[in-house]
Amino acid sequence: MTVDDLLADDEEGENWNRANILLDSVEQLELIGPTVPPNDLLVRLFHEERPRVFDTQPVTFGCTCSEDRVRQSLSIYSARDIEKMTTDKGLVTADCQFCGAHYEMDPKSVGQGSDGG
Repeated sequence: MTVDDLLADDEEGENWNRANILLDSVEQLELIGPTVPPNDLLVRLFHEERPRVFDTQPVTFGCTCSEDRVRQSLSIYSARDIEKMTTDKGLVTADCQFCGAHYEMDPKSVGQGSDGG
């Protein structure tokens, strides 16, 4: 049973309240001390729901932006639009909102009708 399953039919918030009451029963040492492993704590709190614990997976940074992708996203714009996007330095710039990468491109190489670089 997942958390979504637990809360799906919970119109009056009973399951949410129950989960909070159980979580409030956790002592600080159980959270920080090595005496109760996290999986055991989960089973202790939610044994009636038969929780499943999945193997850990590494978390890695995974932005897939690239200059080619930026060029592709700019390919929908007309030459007039690209002209409006061109900076005083004569470049079209774009920043990835995920990883912060900054791209600077020749306006002739982006937009509709460009040769792509």
